[in-house]
Amino acid sequence: MDIHNSDEPWYITYHFVWGPMRSKACLVGDIASRLQALVEEKADVLSFETRTLIIMPDRVYLAAAAPPTLAPHRIVCQIKALTSRALRDEFPELTRIPTLWTRAYLVVAGDELTAEEVIRRYEATLSPRRPRGRPRKARQLPEGSEDVQSSEE
Repeated sequence: MDIHNSDEPWYITYHFVWGPMRSKACLVGDIASRLQALVEEKADVLSFETRTLIIMPDRVYLAAAAPPTLAPHRIVCQIKALTSRALRDEFPELTRIPTLWTRAYLVVAGDELTAEEVIRRYEATLSPRRPRGRPRKARQLPEGSEDVQSSEE
């Protein structure tokens, strides 16, 4: 096959995963359906094909086939910018967090990848979550008394 004289367009399949700020599980119901419509709208504007779009309560997975002239960073940044502004305007409950999306995202190129595998890779990059609230203070013993557990050992 002669790739230089081919009339078929070339596409690269990108797999994107990103999530809301503070891993807040807010992408449900009307918000999720509006997010899906906005992503499809942006796909038409940027001229890429949405292969798979999975919206979970705390993250978004998008598989997109794009021409090699369209950078993956541009795709994800354009989608995140449009959806953040539109969703925060339409749904006031999303304004409780400083920004809708985190700055981080994962992009992997390839046709043979599954959504589960890409999401697993994204979760592996996340730092462990701290428990909410103040950390508990260490229990202070009065002077001269010994800890019961340590004296029994």
